[in-house]
Amino acid sequence: SFPQVLYAKDPDSSKIYVTDEAEILSDTKESKLQKKCKSVSKNCKTDVAVLTISKGLDYTDLDNYVRTFAKEKGYAYDASSSEADYIVYVIDMKSRAVRVVTSGIAKSDISQSDLQSIIDKTTLSDGNYYKACVKYTDITQKLLSTSKTYKLFLYMPIKLGVAAVIAIVVVLVMMFNAKAKMTVDGNTYAKNGIHVYRREDRF
Repeated sequence: SFPQVLYAKDPDSSKIYVTDEAEILSDTKESKLQKKCKSVSKNCKTDVAVLTISKGLDYTDLDNYVRTFAKEKGYAYDASSSEADYIVYVIDMKSRAVRVVTSGIAKSDISQSDLQSIIDKTTLSDGNYYKACVKYTDITQKLLSTSKTYKLFLYMPIKLGVAAVIAIVVVLVMMFNAKAKMTVDGNTYAKNGIHVYRREDRF
């Protein structure tokens, strides 16, 4: 079991995005990667994390391990979401397995083929694990920043403000037109040889 740690759902907090249990990253590289993941998480509105272990896990066992890890680390980005929004790139040095586990927005917006593409493009055979992890964050940011969900919520307050202004203008125009129509009577149409006679009856 992982130590229970509660993190604020804020990318600017002390949340840990890089956990190097396998110790394959130098302290300097780990620190750099932490900052990178923090920045990408903020840009994508999804927690983007890296985990390295030496457990000898793969496939479903590794996926379940990562999901438990993500839950206990507090990965979610937005506490109000119905499902935790995160993506975790995990390397198991003992089984030599590499997996990308997603939840929430990342799960719905990143296809299986894209996940496989992340694994294929993050080459580990040269032993440059830091470079592979950075590549993963770059690809993830590109995929999520071009997704429909991301575009839908991007600058939402501004979009709502613009929509409100347009609505007000439309209402004002309709009110003005309505008042203009109220000033029209039969005499208005007495032109071009067409005569409209007005009659009033008193009771």
